[in-house]
Amino acid sequence: MRKLLSALFIVMLAATTGFAKENLSTIKGTWHRKRLDKIKLFKVNDGRLHEIASSKLNENGKFFFAFEPAKEDFYVIALDELRFTNSYAFYFKPGDHLSLTVNDTTYTLTGKNTKENIELTRWHDFIYPMESLTYYFAGKNATYVEYFPILKEKEDAFQVRNTGNKTFDEKFKSFRELDFMRNTTNFIFTPRIQHPKKEDFPSYYQKIDISNITSGSDLLEFPYGIQ
Repeated sequence: MRKLLSALFIVMLAATTGFAKENLSTIKGTWHRKRLDKIKLFKVNDGRLHEIASSKLNENGKFFFAFEPAKEDFYVIALDELRFTNSYAFYFKPGDHLSLTVNDTTYTLTGKNTKENIELTRWHDFIYPMESLTYYFAGKNATYVEYFPILKEKEDAFQVRNTGNKTFDEKFKSFRELDFMRNTTNFIFTPRIQHPKKEDFPSYYQKIDISNITSGSDLLEFPYGIQ
């Protein structure tokens, strides 16, 4: 009887361990930007970032995270929960894996990655010309004169590719709209040597409907919804 119970315990333990491995997600990457001691991984809760792990960078700038996503959702690699710079959003289902390199200006995917994170990277590359002037503007002296033409070019120009994951595709649509708005509104509130007059603003700003944005839960699922 004792041997039978021991055998059953071993089988149950193996099954539990196997289930945990199947649900374990990993992030491996290299950080080539300014030297840091560590970077952090955040989950999104009510529009805020909550730290769930941190990873020390080795002498070559390599880092690694292993975690079990509580749910299929956006997660963020960042230096802290408040700054928009050095912050990158990704999407994980249990068991998903991510591999990337953060270079001097942005990041690139390496190795094999999920369709969801490939789409998020396509979006990041698409909006980066705006993001670089909004958040990485030090020393560039860029004003609305350079920014507004890029905004007009980018508005409604992203070519969507369905991933086959209906949950992600629906969330990604809202993510893009909110991320675009985050970039465009933050730009006009950052210090510049020249600021636009009312007649200089593109029509995009007139389309922003605050009551519609705050009427649903999408804002609370966006990594920077509270800001």
